[in-house]
Amino acid sequence: EVAHADLDVLQSLVDKSLLRHSDDRFWMLDTIRGYGAERLAESRDGDELRQRHAEHFLKLVESAPGLRTSSALSANVADTSAWRDQIQPDYDNVRAALAWFRETGDLEGEFRLVFPITWLFLWVHRGGMREAGHMYEGILSKGDQVQPQIRVDALHSLAHFGTYLARETRRQLAEQSLSLARVLGDKGRIEWALRRLALRQDDREEARRMLLECETLARDLREEARLAWIQQALGVIALAHDDLEDARRRLEESVSIFERIKGKWQATYALSSLAALTVLQERFDDARPLLIETLRRAFDLRMPNHAAQCLDNVAGVALADGNAALATRLLAAATSVREQTGDRTTEGEDWFDYELRMRARTRVATRKRLGIGFAREWKTGEALTLNEAVGLALDSLLSSEQGGQRTSQMSDMSPG
Repeated sequence: EVAHADLDVLQSLVDKSLLRHSDDRFWMLDTIRGYGAERLAESRDGDELRQRHAEHFLKLVESAPGLRTSSALSANVADTSAWRDQIQPDYDNVRAALAWFRETGDLEGEFRLVFPITWLFLWVHRGGMREAGHMYEGILSKGDQVQPQIRVDALHSLAHFGTYLARETRRQLAEQSLSLARVLGDKGRIEWALRRLALRQDDREEARRMLLECETLARDLREEARLAWIQQALGVIALAHDDLEDARRRLEESVSIFERIKGKWQATYALSSLAALTVLQERFDDARPLLIETLRRAFDLRMPNHAAQCLDNVAGVALADGNAALATRLLAAATSVREQTGDRTTEGEDWFDYELRMRARTRVATRKRLGIGFAREWKTGEALTLNEAVGLALDSLLSSEQGGQRTSQMSDMSPG
């Protein structure tokens, strides 16, 4: 479609070893690709071909199911798994398209590509928080060229993805996004930005007030996914303040709504917080089935960061069972996943610092129990693949479930 090459021409190139063919894809060796790129740069048709290439992959990115349903892409409950499977082998082509839009100053094309690829692919599928954050920094660096609607979404998105930025910087980004959304009078963007900002308030009552305003807006918009996210946020805030009963009620409501509207990854996200709550309450018999379900869902949906959170929680259960060595390995494996995906949340980041407190508590306890053996177990855990770590976690959990068996064949969920 981009190069106007039919199957006969492509097969001819395969026969001459200029292309390779595997599954449904044709691809070049790196040396031939490099040579072709040099010749393309010298060609009078080079710009036209790169433009067609960029438009082709922009069209692929914008074919994401449910993309137009809501201005808040985290509220998109459409099943995007098949779309993500299409994007994965072509992600380098998506990057090349992005580079072309930047090179030609096509800010609209750049944003149209970046917005869905970050919210529906990098965050959910790859976990590329840092890469996504840098994409939005690039857009915002254009200054006055950025249209107000694009600026609102870019500010909000950087506040979310910029986990490498200082907490106060991210709060300011969320405030700027909210202020501009109010100027535009866009209820959807006001709700999304306000919800993000609520999670960056030091005062719990102020955060709750903001979220109640979000709830009013969400009801006006008639978007149940937003209502579920608001319950999730209220639950997380309650968790951070050790109001565990309110947290349980809110999180269960969030899971229930997401299940009803078939928001698969969103329900998994809420379920992982609910599992964390049961571990915090030391209700380990209740925690085990929740953790098993969350881990399996994370595997099916290929959500590495959510799986990492589950590994932290399973480590707490393993420690309670007296297996400090396993707890240490799981903590190390989860830390390794977060380093690979760029999800490096710092202490005091939003209300989600309850996760950090749990990790720290488990790590201190395992170090105390293992003594000099802690470093050895940590190193062993760091060397585990995510698949191996999840397998260990499930084996541990299922050993306490009568008749439980771990599925031996699991799909690859390695980050990247």
